[in-house]
Amino acid sequence: MNTRMNSVFILAAALSTSALVPLSVASNKEPAIGFSVRSVMVNQGRDTIKPGTTLMTVLRLMGSLHEDLSPHVWVYHGFQADDVDLANKLGCDTLLITFAQGKVANMELVNDHAVNVIASNLKLRQAERYASKE
Repeated sequence: MNTRMNSVFILAAALSTSALVPLSVASNKEPAIGFSVRSVMVNQGRDTIKPGTTLMTVLRLMGSLHEDLSPHVWVYHGFQADDVDLANKLGCDTLLITFAQGKVANMELVNDHAVNVIASNLKLRQAERYASKE
């Protein structure tokens, strides 16, 4: 996979983890780390996924072997950055794709702890929305 990185970020959610997620996730000492990705080359460089790519195109190019953190946040494991060694050294080998209105809105290479923090925050938000409707 060929990636083009925008910037390194430590997820803001991790900075306030104790207030947002269960203690089992918050107690992990590994920081939640991610790298913003501008584009992903797939199929030996023949195809590119970037912001604006449709959900159906991602599904066709990447396959359905992903984990859904929510209907709009997909996870693909086992990626490596070709052009940023730091991402590989920090264990950021999971591609997180966020969709808005059926198109790629954001892509990040993240470590496992970041996936857990994001998943916990999404579940918390979903529970809050459900509770507010009652």
